[in-house]
Amino acid sequence: MGDPASPATNRGAKRASVSSQGATSYPTWPTVKSNRQLKFQRHFTQPIAVKNVLVAYLLWFLGGFGVLGLHRFYLGRWITGLIWLFTGGLFFIGAIIDLFLIPGIVRVENLTRQLLAHANHQPPAGFIPRYQTNG
Repeated sequence: MGDPASPATNRGAKRASVSSQGATSYPTWPTVKSNRQLKFQRHFTQPIAVKNVLVAYLLWFLGGFGVLGLHRFYLGRWITGLIWLFTGGLFFIGAIIDLFLIPGIVRVENLTRQLLAHANHQPPAGFIPRYQTNG
């Protein structure tokens, strides 16, 4: 009972502890985060929706080997998706070329989403990025 190390005598007491190197560590008080810090933390912990290459290839295949342009709609290229839809994938030639371009298009779309999210510009639903060079 009189042992200072027993839990019955130290109930609720916080003591400073001495490490093996002789430095004393004291208990810390919980910090209160500001509203701005919480918004910042919440913003950077939200997952960014990424596009998947396998899903794009599946849509390419299910869309008549790219003729319907479903993969382009999925990747946010709705204007070329409409062109593919009405012209049969630009007369099937563009659909075959897309077979090789899909990984690069997915990579560009994912990098654009990450860049916009980290630049504090969360893209709204249906956002179409415009790729322009200032030069």
